[in-house]
Order: sequence, then structure tokens, then C-alpha cells
Amino acid sequence: LIFFCAFQPRWNTVKEVSSKNQLFILTDQSGSMSIRDEINHNSRFDLAQFILNSNQAAIENASEKLNVSIQYFDNELSHKAKASQNNTSAIGNSIINTLSQNTSSKNVGIILLTDGINNTGADLQKAIYQSQRYKCPLFPIKLGKDQLLDSSSDIQIERFNTPQLVQGGTKMQIKARISFRNLRNSELMISLKLNDNTTLLTKKVTPTSQTFNQNFFFEVELKNQKSGYHTISIQCLGLDSEITPLNNISTKLFRLRTEGLKVLLLSTSPSANFKFLKRSLEQTEKINLTAPSPFLFQSPAGRINLAKLKLAEYDTIILCETKPQFLPEKFFPSLINSFQSRPQGLLILPNFELAQFFQSRPEINQILPLDFSSFKVDPNAKLKIDLNPNHSITKNLLSKKESNLLLKQDTLNGTYIKTNKHLGHQVLLSSHLGPILSFREWQQARIALFSSNALWQWNLKPHTREKIYKPLMSRLVSHLASRDQGLNASLILQSDSLNYKYKEKIQLNADFVTATGQRNKQAKLNLNIKGPETKTLALTQSEHRYHTNLQLNKPGIYTLYTSTTHQEQLIESAPIKILIQPDTLEFQQINTTSQGLQKLALETQGQLIDPDQLPSIIKQLANQSQVSTISIPVKSQPIWDNNFILALIILSFCLEWYFRRRDGLA
Repeated sequence: LIFFCAFQPRWNTVKEVSSKNQLFILTDQSGSMSIRDEINHNSRFDLAQFILNSNQAAIENASEKLNVSIQYFDNELSHKAKASQNNTSAIGNSIINTLSQNTSSKNVGIILLTDGINNTGADLQKAIYQSQRYKCPLFPIKLGKDQLLDSSSDIQIERFNTPQLVQGGTKMQIKARISFRNLRNSELMISLKLNDNTTLLTKKVTPTSQTFNQNFFFEVELKNQKSGYHTISIQCLGLDSEITPLNNISTKLFRLRTEGLKVLLLSTSPSANFKFLKRSLEQTEKINLTAPSPFLFQSPAGRINLAKLKLAEYDTIILCETKPQFLPEKFFPSLINSFQSRPQGLLILPNFELAQFFQSRPEINQILPLDFSSFKVDPNAKLKIDLNPNHSITKNLLSKKESNLLLKQDTLNGTYIKTNKHLGHQVLLSSHLGPILSFREWQQARIALFSSNALWQWNLKPHTREKIYKPLMSRLVSHLASRDQGLNASLILQSDSLNYKYKEKIQLNADFVTATGQRNKQAKLNLNIKGPETKTLALTQSEHRYHTNLQLNKPGIYTLYTSTTHQEQLIESAPIKILIQPDTLEFQQINTTSQGLQKLALETQGQLIDPDQLPSIIKQLANQSQVSTISIPVKSQPIWDNNFILALIILSFCLEWYFRRRDGLA
């Protein structure tokens, strides 16, 4: 027993495991696989699924000697087929990732069911190199046609233009261009949908030729919709003979604003002042802007509709170089009556015609900050602007250093109207020629008036646009409406657009303004991104504001907001949303590319095969494979180190002692 324990014998339990070689079957499910150019108008993906289902018996028989793995790919690998095919194709990446994920057994081959379109990720030469390295032949099966049939029909949304911001109470204007191929005399239906579930309108269209392009213009009214971000889609349903329906629809994101200060901006002709003032106020939070097209004033019908505007409903009214003869006859009497009944603001950017009108109408002239009973016009004035540092509108708008850099070094060129002053007026902006922006209160109204048309030039330089023009106009409109605190958002995030193309650079800007109206340039601002991708980035601080350029690689709707800590409090901006459009690379080239597939096969010792050759290829690969059996220890248990052996040893010593004592041995 002692010798038995000294050798430490063990009881080993082993399991025999068979090791099989690996065969991969990769099926393309990218957007181009939705093209219906196969027999009976089936899509390429339908044919791929049919091939797989038809060869289940061959796959099961091969499973005796091979591990067969069926996977799907578009721009990434997946073990399951997706419900729809709309992504880009990454054949090279799919082959490389497939080979790298299997290192425990030999790869006997990869069977590819694809149309050969490779527009994302690694090129095919890198996939060939990896296949040669792993000694894995490739067996592509070409799906689709090298040349589409002339009889195939197709509808494509070529252009879909929508406004990014829609003010409540106005109609949304939409432009689209749609191309129709081989659909002559077919009655088709175009629909506009809100948030994918509300049909706004439908329109029938009948192409009159085999190659037919048409521009469309729609006006829709958004009733009973909440403020915020919405999607609008245009879709045209085709016939069963259509190549693919994926390019029949286009979606855009827009923002509906129904809350905030109601501002009416009126101009009777297009001008730089109207353009930049409209753009600035549209980008300002908590302002609901109504800005009818200046061209409406040119027609009698347009003037009739404008006469229906109820001036008393607006918090601030802006007359931007307006010609009085185009305004409704009772416009100013109605405005004066409204001033006597409620707090309201009026901002005037005059021209020569408006100055003459004020001169001829004493009852209007007397309520203005400046007296137009006598005036002179300098059409070529050169102006250097000074700010009044004591008024709430211009206070802390610029520091003394910024004022010297941005104002005194810039000269604005334009028309200046020199007038007399009324009692009670205040000057907010001035020049050596006299007041540039004047202000006064009358009854319940607050009235401001510019003496020059040159201030739009501040928009030509980013620093003067962002630090002077936009905050000045926002504060001015809010103050005129008697809402001085209405726009005091501490942290503001802005995007140049709401809709971006796939992989387009996204430019974002942020401002951090303290309660006193001063910009904080020392804070650390984070950009928080939520959507198909989720991440947090630090914003870069520049001389005038915070900014970043980023790229989001997954299509869909994203929510973005900035955050910072100030005086031990977390401050967050109002969230904004952007839409990343799906990639359109799939439909720029939709014909099958046989040349690339032939190269994959030849340079990896594989073969470009037809669908009916697949069973024999699978059988051939299985016959070439040998199943090896190895024994793997499952459990190893010592048979000497247990209670039974210990008891047996003790019993043996006891018996030996007993017999020795019985026989009188020492």
C-alpha cells in the first residue's frame, strides 16, 4: 500500500472529439440585392435565399465532414438575414472578418452569393491577400444581370427640398423632382407623409413618355401638430416590374415652431436686410417668425391675403424697407390702435419712400423716436458704429476690447437718413453722422428705428455676425415685445443644417452666455450624441465661440445637446436633432460586376460557379476534408488520495500490530 501511494496513481476520464474543417457560405444582403432583375421579377436576394433553401440537403450531408456556417453581410457581418436590404456592400471586409474569426480549424472555402458590387471598406485585393494567406479558396456565385433589361421600370426621387424651419400658422412649401423610366401612360400615386404615419396629401401623376422627369411643388398646412422636430417623406409607388423600390422614397427632418414671441416681418421687395434679418430670427430660440414673401406684395391677390393679417396678434412687427403704397390702407391706423390696447413692439428699417410717408403723416411721425418732418438722405455714407454700454439691449454685448476690434476697425457703407430727434428718445447705436438705432416708448408700445440700411454687412464676417448682429437683433426684438428676459438661454447649440448626406461633415457651434449677457469663454463644453451612435465629445473653444466638426457613420435621427458645469451647477442646452441620410452608393452602379468576382476566384484557387454547380462544389469540398478524432481529458482523479485508502492503510497497520503481539513478536 505504501508503494501504491508513492506512485500516486490517477483515474483519467477522456472524451473523443472529432475536429472538422470549416466551410463558410456568405450571402450578400446590401441594397443592390433588392434589385429585381432575376427570373419572374424576383430580386437578387430572393434568388440567393432560393439557392440556399434548395441546397439544404447538400449542406446537411456535408455537415458530417464539415462545419458549415451560413452568414449574411452588407457593410457588416450578421448571422441573421435583415428584413430589408438598404445598406452598402463590403465584400472585402466580410471575407477578411470571416477568415479572422476562425483560427481553430482549417477553412476549406468560402462560398459567396453576391452581385459583386463592393463600395465600402477594404478593396477586393486585400480580401484576395488574406484568402491566400489562410489558403482558403473563394467560390463566388454571380447574381443579377451585367446589363439591366430595357423593359425594366424605375422611379427615382432625384431632389426633395423642404424648409428646415416652419413657423406655426404658415404653409410648408416643398419642391421635388422625380424621374420615371418605362412607365408611360401608367397612373401612379405620389404621397407626402408626416412622421411616417400621417398622410398630408396625395397626387396622381401619369408619365407621358418612357423617360419622364417632372418637377413638383406642394404647399401643406400642418394643423394640430406640436412644436418640435418632425420628419416629412415623399413616396411614389411604382409597378411590380420596377427594378427596386428603395429609391422611391426620400425623407427630410424639419422643425415646427409654434411657441415663443410672435414676430411679423414685412418687406415689399427682396433685400439684403430682409434676407439676413429673417435668417437670424429663424435661428433664434423662442421666436415664432412670420415672414411673407416680398413678392406677395406685388400682386393684388397677395395684398388681399396680407390685409387679413391681424396685427394685434403679434408681439413685434418689423417693417424692413417697406414701400407704403403696397401696405393695406388701414395698416398704420390699425397698428396705432393696437399700441393703445396691449404691449407691442415696432421695429423700422426705413427707405426713402417710408421716410417720405412719415413726413406726410404727422399722426404717425409723432410716435417715432426720430422726427421725419424734415430729413436728408446720404446715399454713400461711411459709418463707424459705437454702442451705448448702458442700455439693456446693448449692455455687455461686447467688451471694451471687442468693441475696439470689431466696431472701430470696420466701416459700413450704405444709405443714411439724417433726421431730428423726438423727446424721450434713446440712442442705442450711433456714428459721427448721428443716431443709427434709436428707441422710445409710446403708450404701451416700444418702437425702435434704424437710420441706415448698412447693418446687414455685419453678416459678411462670421465674428461680427455671431457677436454683434444676431445677439443684437434677438435682444432688440425681445425688448420691443416687453420680454427682456425671454431669450436668456445660458447654453445654445446650433447646427448648420438638420439634414446631412451620408458621411458628410457636420459643423456645430455653441455659445455659453451668462445671466448678465456676457460670453463665457473659459468653460469646458461637452457635446452629447444619442441615436444610432452614442458618444460624448469635447467642443473646441475658438476666439468667438465653441465649435466642432464631426462625422456620424450610421444613418438615422440623432439628438444632440451640450452640457457644462458652472458655479457647481450642471447646465444643458436645449436638444437639437439632425438626420443622417442613408448612403446612395448602392444605386450609382447597379449592374453586376463579373470581373471582380472572376478575379476573387482565380487568384485564390477557387472557381466562379453557377447556382446549379453549388451541390457538387459542397460535396467536393466535403470529400476533400478528413475528420480527425482527438482525445481530450475531461476529468482526472487521484485514486490514492482518498479516505478509503487512508482507512485501508490504518487497518493494515492495526492488523499487523495485532498479529505481531499475538505471536509474541517485538
